[in-house]
Amino acid sequence: MKRSYPVFLGLLAALFFGAATPASKALLNDFHPFSLAGLLYLGAVVGVLPLLLRKGSVRAPWKLG
Repeated sequence: MKRSYPVFLGLLAALFFGAATPASKALLNDFHPFSLAGLLYLGAVVGVLPLLLRKGSVRAPWKLG
C-alpha cells in the first residue's frame, strides 16, 4: 500500500464530514430529524461495506499472532 493512500482516505473522510452539516441543514426542511439521522447512518454503511467485503480485510483480533 502506498503511503499516500491513507492520507487520501483521511482527507476524503474530512471532506464528507464537513459536507454533512450543510447538506443536513438543507435537507432538514424536507425530512424529520430522525429520518435524516437514519440517512446519515445508511450512507456510512454504504461507504464502509465495500471495504469490509474485500477479501482478507476482516480479521478476528483474537486470532492475531
